Amino acid sequence: MFRKLSWFLSLIALLSFTSCGSGSSEEAKELLEKVLKLVGIPQSIVVNICQDENRDGICGVSELQVKVSIEKGDTVATIWKRIKNTADGKYLLETYDPTLPLLLELQDTDSEHYTDKFTIPFDGLASTEKEKDLSILQAMVDAGYLTTDEISAVEEMDNDDIFYETLLKDFEINLNTLAEQNLSSPRAVLANIKEMAEELKDVGIADELPKRIDSCEDNDSCVEEAMEETIIDENESVKIKDEESKITKELFAGKTLYSAYNDDGVDITEKIIFNSDATGVTWQEIKGGTESGTDSITINGSIVTTTDNEGSEEHEIIRVTSKYIEIKNYDGIDRFYFTQSDAEEALASQNGESDSKTPTNNGFTKEMLKNKVLYHHAYTEDDGAIGYGKMTVISETSWERREIRVSADGETIEEDETFTVPYILEDGKIKSDAGNDYRYLIFNSQDDTAWYVTEEVDRGKDGTIDESENDTLYFSKPADFPAEL
Repeated sequence: MFRKLSWFLSLIALLSFTSCGSGSSEEAKELLEKVLKLVGIPQSIVVNICQDENRDGICGVSELQVKVSIEKGDTVATIWKRIKNTADGKYLLETYDPTLPLLLELQDTDSEHYTDKFTIPFDGLASTEKEKDLSILQAMVDAGYLTTDEISAVEEMDNDDIFYETLLKDFEINLNTLAEQNLSSPRAVLANIKEMAEELKDVGIADELPKRIDSCEDNDSCVEEAMEETIIDENESVKIKDEESKITKELFAGKTLYSAYNDDGVDITEKIIFNSDATGVTWQEIKGGTESGTDSITINGSIVTTTDNEGSEEHEIIRVTSKYIEIKNYDGIDRFYFTQSDAEEALASQNGESDSKTPTNNGFTKEMLKNKVLYHHAYTEDDGAIGYGKMTVISETSWERREIRVSADGETIEEDETFTVPYILEDGKIKSDAGNDYRYLIFNSQDDTAWYVTEEVDRGKDGTIDESENDTLYFSKPADFPAEL
C-alpha cells in the first residue's frame, strides 16, 4: 500500500496520485494543501525537500519527497515520490499531516566555500497555516534562536536580496570552518544556525542591521562588512567544537549499546558498556562467542577514537535515530543499537533465509552472496568507450571490484583498476560505501543467467536517493566482455 501523499508542484498541478487499499487511519484525515516558498535560497541548489516522518534528520526513501525526475514508464507506485521541482521557488504540498518536520537538502556545487550536501531542518506547518518560508532565517526561528518579530524588519528591506545572498555565503563559509573542526555535516548545520543567529542578534537584526544594509544600496562590500560578524572565526570554531565534543560525550557516557553481526557463519551479539565519562569502553560477546576487551576513548567533535593494544581507530558519527547510532570507520558502516532486541532483529533481517542461496521476497541474504562472482556493464561514455565490472564477494563485509574501460573501437584497454568495497546487508538491500556515496542494490528478479536489480545512489551520504537505475548482474562473464576481465 502506498500512502496517499505526494508533492504537487505548480508546474504539474494537474497530476493526481492516490493509494490503493483500505483500512488506513489516514483515510479519516483531511488531505491538506500547503505552500512552501524558498526565500533567499536559489532553487538551483535545492537537492531535495521532504517531510521527516521518522524524525531522523534525513530524507529517507519512504518519506514524502521532492526533487526526483519523472521518467517514461514510471507507475503510480514510483511517481508519488518522484516529482520535479517547479520553476518559481514555490512548492505545493499535499499531506495528511502538515505538522511533520521539514528538511531542505542543498548542494551548492559552484560555491567557492562549501560544495558538499547539507540539510537544514524546519518545523512543520500548523493546520491553519497556508504557507511557510524556507530560509536560513526561518530555520533560526524554528530552532528558537530568533523570533518572528526580530526578522520582520529584514523582510521589509529593499536590499533583502543582497542580505540573503551574503547570509548563504557566510553559512557555507562556516560549514567549511566547522568541518575542519571535525563536525559532521548535520552537527555543523545545527551549530551554525545557533551561532549565526546569536551574531545577528548582537548586530541588531531587529532594527539596526536592516537600516544599515539598506543604506548600503547596491554596494555588496558594504553589506558584507555589516554582516561580517556572522562569519565564524577560529576562536569561535574551537569553542563550537568543544561544545560538540561535549554533546558527543553525553551521547555515550554511561550508556550500554549493542551490536549484532555474523562472523564466519556465527551470529554474534556484543554488549558495549561506556564508562561514566566516556573515556573508556568495555565490550563483551554475550551470544555466539566469548571474546571481550577494553578500549580507551578520545572525543573530538563528531569523531570518537578508540584505542587498544593493537592501535587506534576513528569512528565518525553519521546519524542518531531512536533505535541506533550509525557510525563510519575504516572498514564500513556500523550501528550501535540502544537495545539488544533491536540489534538482533536487524541482524535477523540481514540474514533472511539463512539456508537460501537465492534472494527471498525480503531481498538479498548473506548465504546467497557467499563467494559470489558477478559481471555487469558499468557504463557507456559519450565517446563510445565502455566500462565493464566484475564483483567478487570476499567476505560478509566487503567485495573486490575490478573495472576495465575499453575504447569505442574495442581495441584498447584504457583503464584497468581493482579496489575493495565495504558493504552491509540492510533490510535485504546491499549497502556499499563508495567513498563519497552510498550505493544500494535492490533485488527485483532473476533467471538462470543473472540477477536483475535496481541500483540507488545516495550522493553525499545523507540518506537521500539522488539517482536510480536498473542493472543486470550476470553469474558468468558474457561473451562480449573483454577477455582480460
